[in-house]
Amino acid sequence: MSEHIPEENINPVSLLDMKRVRELRESDDSERLDVILFDVFKSDGAGELRRIEEACETRNPEQLAGHAHKLRGMCANLGMHALGEQLTVIEAEARNTRLSLNYGSIASDLRILYHRTAEAYEAYLVESS
Repeated sequence: MSEHIPEENINPVSLLDMKRVRELRESDDSERLDVILFDVFKSDGAGELRRIEEACETRNPEQLAGHAHKLRGMCANLGMHALGEQLTVIEAEARNTRLSLNYGSIASDLRILYHRTAEAYEAYLVESS
């Protein structure tokens, strides 16, 4: 069984790969690519999170793995290191179709980490504007 991160153990500083976040910020000053990608993350990522929760409700490891993979890609683009790592674990467990998957814990822990990560990234964007 994976080690899902309980809410009280989430350290906001460790959520983001600041090197990647800064690289993204500095990649294009005219467009603020980081802001554009974060907006996509908020809309598309929220949809993927809902689909992950639905896959957990229906106990569908194939759908769980697929949606975890999609959300993980978004996280990699933005430097959302901790969320990406957690999604890697979830995807691997789901692809192995382990019978020990704790679907309820996966969904609730992931929702908390998703929102904490989004808050940390948004705080960075506000500070860097």
